[in-house]
Amino acid sequence: MEQFLEDVKKDPAGAERSYKQIAELKEQANGFEVMMQDEKRAIVYVKFKDHREPLGFRVRKDKNNIWRVSWLPIQ
Repeated sequence: MEQFLEDVKKDPAGAERSYKQIAELKEQANGFEVMMQDEKRAIVYVKFKDHREPLGFRVRKDKNNIWRVSWLPIQ
């Protein structure tokens, strides 16, 4: 979190682009699909209203059984 906030201070234009991209993703999201790989790993695909390719990201449970996001590259 601290690193993220420092990066935002150094690149406010990049931060603004990120905020806009996140807002668009929220607006266009139309559900999601979860594909369990095992008890501690899964891939989540966000589906969109405009039928573009789903956006995928990995989640994994840590030692405290909390799901953590491990993003796949966005291309």
